[in-house]
Amino acid sequence: MALNTPSVLPPLTPSVPATWQRAVVWAVATVVALPFVWPWQRPPLAQFESQWLATTGWSLLVLLLVGSACVGRPARRMRIDAIVLFGVLFLALPTSALLHALPSTVWLLASGVLLVATLSTVALTLVPEEIAAAAAAGLFRGLLVAALINAGVTLVDVAVPGLAGAVWAVVDGRAVGMLGQPNHLALLTLWGMIAAFGVNLYRPLRLLAWLALAALLVTTGSRAAWLATYVLAVLAVAWRLPGPQQRRLMLLTALLPPALFAVMMLAGLITPPVSWLQRWQLWQNAVQLIAAAPITGYGFGQFNHAWTLTPLDPRAADVFDHPHNFPLAWAVDFGLPAALGLLGLLLWTLVRARAALATSTGPILAGIGIVVIIHSLVEYPLWFAHFLLPLAAALALAVRLGASSAARPAPSCTDASAPLHRAMGLRTMLALAACLACAASVAALIAYGEVASLNAQAAAEPPPDRRALVDQARRLRQDPIFGHLGDYAWVMLAGDQAELTDFDRPLRHVIDERLLVAYALALQAAGDTDGARRIGERAREFPLHPLWQRLPAASTPRR
Repeated sequence: MALNTPSVLPPLTPSVPATWQRAVVWAVATVVALPFVWPWQRPPLAQFESQWLATTGWSLLVLLLVGSACVGRPARRMRIDAIVLFGVLFLALPTSALLHALPSTVWLLASGVLLVATLSTVALTLVPEEIAAAAAAGLFRGLLVAALINAGVTLVDVAVPGLAGAVWAVVDGRAVGMLGQPNHLALLTLWGMIAAFGVNLYRPLRLLAWLALAALLVTTGSRAAWLATYVLAVLAVAWRLPGPQQRRLMLLTALLPPALFAVMMLAGLITPPVSWLQRWQLWQNAVQLIAAAPITGYGFGQFNHAWTLTPLDPRAADVFDHPHNFPLAWAVDFGLPAALGLLGLLLWTLVRARAALATSTGPILAGIGIVVIIHSLVEYPLWFAHFLLPLAAALALAVRLGASSAARPAPSCTDASAPLHRAMGLRTMLALAACLACAASVAALIAYGEVASLNAQAAAEPPPDRRALVDQARRLRQDPIFGHLGDYAWVMLAGDQAELTDFDRPLRHVIDERLLVAYALALQAAGDTDGARRIGERAREFPLHPLWQRLPAASTPRR
């Protein structure tokens, strides 16, 4: 993998004005960096503001990219691999929801993110080479700047604890930066280190940036990041080797140690650390769930529902809403046939994009994709919009620039034979879809304001007027995106008066200890003593919790 790359921006040509190219560079850099450095988050949803910024920003970027393509340039035959991958994922969510009769709160928000990812891949595949290269330059700058800002904030918090204020850059001795999770910060740091090779920097400055980011990576304590670093380093060496046999040998060297470690753990020859053992148990639980529903799965986002309410032994001792492995997550949600199909599409996209490795930016784009895919085998960053959308951009740019490297020169903007109606029609559809995504994003932000307000009031000391909370919960229950959070608040406010139908949507999201106990009590109140007992049995598979004392007597496990 080339380590010293020239500027990713090609010479400015009359086909695309220099102003447009510079606008794309800085617009992409801003949209990529801003969600990673946004310090203000409002519970209860993790990193919602950052995800909203990413989704809205990329929607606006689609409008800019569509406008940046010169009017007379034809939409030449496109490589649609990345478009198909994200388009199929986008369609899989409502299909799965329809098949399993899931409420809109489960899939609507995620569908919006995947829609924006699909629109972004289409737009980046459509634009001229100059704009694609400018977008790549913006992607690299945004990732590097975001990583360096997080490194600076972490350094300040370590040197002068408390000075960073609400940022909380270090938690329990592990750096989290502005992202709230050490593993997320580790992945961003790796992205920044890779992106540094795509930004024109004075060599001493690049070295200082690398040292700062390497120090930040150490302070995150992320083992997944170190595994990704190891594989990436071996692949980088392999890419510099002269022949295919040497490259295959280095690839085997990269993959053999982690594979051997997994086999030895499976055979019981080695005992992993406690946290690794818990992750291994979680993956075993996921395999058990897949074996119980191998064809259609449990429905999108239903891992927590199936995992919590299914008898499992041994059960990973925590509350998990994902199996921390994206192939397993796809298999649990969609079933094995669909999961294998999605993995096949991903591999096909990567294979088809390999031509980009011959360009100056291709190896950098490949590195960005490799580390996030490896990281997603033990974590779930791709369930967050500000990680998913940059990956979609990297895949689309690799496909676009790889296709351009072997293509004939495109006609100029003044070519009279250009099929204007086709190009303009596609741009118009993209622009309308992007405007729709922006409008939906604004509506989601307004609705989330109600969610955050209700959450803040419910956690206030002393608690506010109960009637006001009830009114807020009642209004929120009507929302198609966040209605489950209104249901949750309603259940907690209603206490023993909650009806079983009030639990339908909350149980399809994350089932915490409070919800589990409330559901058992509601089952008992409805006369379903067997159901209450089963919920009690599931609760006692988890670590001991004070709330288990409230479980109804009918839920005592049978002797």
